Amino acid sequence: MQKYSIITLIICFLYSTSAIKAETPTVTSLSDGIYAFICKEIDDEVDVPLIFVNEGDNWSLSDFPDLSISKIENGFKFKSSGFREGFGFLKKRNQSKWDFEYLDQDGFYETSCMAQDYFVNLLIENISSKIIDNGNNLIEQLSNTKNQLSTVKKALLLSNNTYRGLEVKFDNILKKLEANREKHKAKESNLLASLSNQNELSNNLRLRVNTLTAQNSKQSNEITFLKRNQSTQLLDRLKELEDLLEESKEADTKAQIQLKSLGTDLNLALARVAAEQRKVAAEQKKIAELEAKDLRKFRNQIFGELRKVMEGQEGVRIVGDRFVFSSEVLFSDGSANLGSLGKTEINKVAKIINQIAGEIPDGIDWILRVDGHTDRIPFSGFGKDYKDNWELSQARALSVVRYLTDDLRIPANRLAANGFGEFQPIDDRDTPEAYKTNRRIELKFTEK
Repeated sequence: MQKYSIITLIICFLYSTSAIKAETPTVTSLSDGIYAFICKEIDDEVDVPLIFVNEGDNWSLSDFPDLSISKIENGFKFKSSGFREGFGFLKKRNQSKWDFEYLDQDGFYETSCMAQDYFVNLLIENISSKIIDNGNNLIEQLSNTKNQLSTVKKALLLSNNTYRGLEVKFDNILKKLEANREKHKAKESNLLASLSNQNELSNNLRLRVNTLTAQNSKQSNEITFLKRNQSTQLLDRLKELEDLLEESKEADTKAQIQLKSLGTDLNLALARVAAEQRKVAAEQKKIAELEAKDLRKFRNQIFGELRKVMEGQEGVRIVGDRFVFSSEVLFSDGSANLGSLGKTEINKVAKIINQIAGEIPDGIDWILRVDGHTDRIPFSGFGKDYKDNWELSQARALSVVRYLTDDLRIPANRLAANGFGEFQPIDDRDTPEAYKTNRRIELKFTEK
């Protein structure tokens, strides 16, 4: 029974070794189940890194241990498991944009996130060769162990078959010897009875019987020796197989530890990438703040010069960070053609912008936005080219932009035309004065 139990154990180990090799992860699969994002603002923190990692059947979120994560189609669902109860989603909007929504006891948070797959792929690319080498070495070791055990298995099966064949032969010989012994006993009895009067014949028969008995004893001893010798060899061989099985188990344990260590190294590297992303985001924020300050400086300079030239002029005013022209100054009623008076006023703006544009650093991506607005009176149909107030406001804004770029040489990439129709009034009253105030062209110096 012990012999067959050990054989069964070895066969099971061969199958388990094959299963281990089949489950060894490939390099490309290491990046599966890892999602990295940078979110604009979450819970008063700006540029928050989020790293989702799949561990078996569970998901986890870096730096947020009190959230339980589950994967949904095109996103994640998370629920608070700490002292703040709530739930939320991170869902894919397009190729790289994701929307973040979360509701807890304090309120509702929402923002947008950018996928950072580039950092994960870069990390995997840089450590892939090491992972491949380690994985290939482990697989090769397991393969060699499997081949050795396969050879031992074949030898053991061959020895077992040989042993069984010898057992059958020995049993047959014993049965034949037992039958011969019974025949010899019967013959001996008959001979002894008939030899009472034939002494000489009796002596000869006794010699033959003794010889046969000696031969029978010799054969029995040989059979016993062969059985004992064959059993000793099989036990020795089985002991060798047990030792080899124990060595294989130790090698398998070491391989599992090495694979777990590789996963730990990957998580540490991802944490370093997230820290580096936070550092880069902070630097970008500082640069944006400096550029915003510079843009305000040049905008104040432009509006200061415009104020000197146009202050007190009817139909022209400054509202906040916008320079506002009354539509009557630039266009005739229902028309989008810029009149001579309108061109004169726009020339003043273009002259000041051209003077100051050369001082603006290349790093500030500025733009002059031209916005067209109308009153809420339905379009009466003057000029058949415009269906409603919306189209008229767009055409007027575009007319100013084309004059600035075609005639006054303001670069087209520094201009934008927008039409808002009657939908953004300054004065909500239904009076002629309110309608006149709302019919306007606004110039806004801003950043793209």
